[in-house]
Amino acid sequence: MMNKLILLLSLAFAFQVGLAAQQMEPVKWSFDAEKAADGTHTLTFSADIDKNWVIYGMKELDDGPIPTSINFEEGSFELVGDIATDSESSITDDPLFMIKLEKFKTEALFTQAVKVSGPTTVSGWVTFMTCDGERCLPPRDIDFSFDLK
Repeated sequence: MMNKLILLLSLAFAFQVGLAAQQMEPVKWSFDAEKAADGTHTLTFSADIDKNWVIYGMKELDDGPIPTSINFEEGSFELVGDIATDSESSITDDPLFMIKLEKFKTEALFTQAVKVSGPTTVSGWVTFMTCDGERCLPPRDIDFSFDLK
C-alpha cells in the first residue's frame, strides 16, 4: 500500500514539473520581411528575452551550449551573404558551462537577405537554447514562414 502511495505521489510530482517546464517560455520569437527593389528581401528573426535569461550566439563550441541557428528548408530562393547579428551581445564567462560564451540578453536580432525571382515561401526553423545562470531549458525549434511576393 505504501509503495503505491509513493508511486502515485512521484507521478503527480513529475507531471507538475513537466507542466511547469512546458509553460516556461522565456524567449518569444517574431519574424518579419522587408522587400528591396532588386527582388531581394531582408528576413528578420527577433528574439524577445525575459529578464535574467540569455540565448547564445551562433558559434558552435565543443564544450558549450547549443548555439542559436537559423535553418532554411529548400525552396525557390537564394541566400545572399551570411546571417547578420543586428543586436548587442556580450562575451562573458558562463557559470554553467565554465567557458567564455557570446550571450544575448533582453533581445537578439538576426537578419538574412534572400533573392527571389517570383512569389515564393521561405520557411524553416530557429534552434536555440536558453539559460538563466542556474538552469537551462532544453533546446527548442521554432518554425517560421515568410510569404514573399
